[in-house]
This record gives sequence, structure tokens and C-alpha cells, in this order.
Amino acid sequence: MSTTGEIDYITIASLGNATDFGDMTSPATMNYGTCSNGSRGVLAGGNLAGAEKVDIHYITFSTLGNSTDFGDILLATRMTFGCSNGTRGVFCGGHAD
Repeated sequence: MSTTGEIDYITIASLGNATDFGDMTSPATMNYGTCSNGSRGVLAGGNLAGAEKVDIHYITFSTLGNSTDFGDILLATRMTFGCSNGTRGVFCGGHAD
């Protein structure tokens, strides 16, 4: 199985295929925890080639482009859960080897 760092988007109000948004700024991972506040989407943790990640990245919905480094979570995990109240995002749980 191969992974990709591509970010795609869809316009929910109309039918159609996905369009390129940008690329992730670090190697492609899977099993991110995610949250958003309507203007920014945040992705944390994940997995690449069997190794858990600590990276946090964000994208700004109003502009197309690559993700930007936000910081790191405290423990390298995959399958992390995320939620937000619009002001603060929280990541919890997950799997760490």
C-alpha cells in the first residue's frame, strides 16, 4: 500500500469530483485525529510506514494551499480522536506502539 500527501476538497453545495487543495508539509500519514472551527482544519498524530507520528498540521479553508506545521502532540499516536468547541481543539486516545 502506498500513501500520498495530497489534500483534496469538494464543494458540498454542488455535485462533482474532488479538486486539488494542496499537499501535506510532511510525509503522508494515515489515521489522523482531526478537528476544525469552520475556518481552520487541524490534523494530529497519524502513522507512516508503521511508525506513529507527533506532528500537528493545519489548513485554512478559505485559501487553497499546503498544510502548515502547527506543533507536536505529546505522544506519538495513531487513530487519535479529536473534537473542538470552535476555540479549543482536543486530541485524545489513540494507539501508541
